[in-house]
Amino acid sequence: MEFLLGVTDWNLVSEIGLPPDGTWCFVVFGDDERGYSWSIGGYSTETGNFWGNMGYGGMVLEGKSCVAWKSWDDVDFFAQKKEAAQDA
Repeated sequence: MEFLLGVTDWNLVSEIGLPPDGTWCFVVFGDDERGYSWSIGGYSTETGNFWGNMGYGGMVLEGKSCVAWKSWDDVDFFAQKKEAAQDA
């Protein structure tokens, strides 16, 4: 099996702001100079941070470092047989 995530039409913070409270997201952070990376987390309006627990005691990403986000509910997930993935 091949599993694929389709994340398009990111919500740019510069255009629409940060997500509503409690939204679980894919989060893009960084800049042109240092490069970009991504993580996952739930957004808290109370703290202004994204929170995620990945088994190492969690992580905190300051909302001000977020460049773009996409709610988990808006991400496409695909599962297909490996042969079909290679032909695509």
